[in-house]
Amino acid sequence: MPFQGLEKATKDDLLTKVLNKQYSLKEMKEAADGIKRKKNIVRAFLRFTAEEDWRSLQKRFLHHATEEKLNQFKDVPIRKGQIPPVS
Repeated sequence: MPFQGLEKATKDDLLTKVLNKQYSLKEMKEAADGIKRKKNIVRAFLRFTAEEDWRSLQKRFLHHATEEKLNQFKDVPIRKGQIPPVS
């Protein structure tokens, strides 16, 4: 289920891209999966640092809590309730 766990605005955006032929169904699924992976990374980062939300985390870690840094971890598998080892 590619849309399970996504916000309504995100779902609408992805579906609009399919309707406008910017994304194929496969591309839409890949985009949805990428968004979910990113949410898992953010959740793990918040848990590891004991911060309440993403904005406070960005204030605390100016150079580490960025989109570019998050994208470096997009292929790291993170299971629910598990924080990957930090090297």
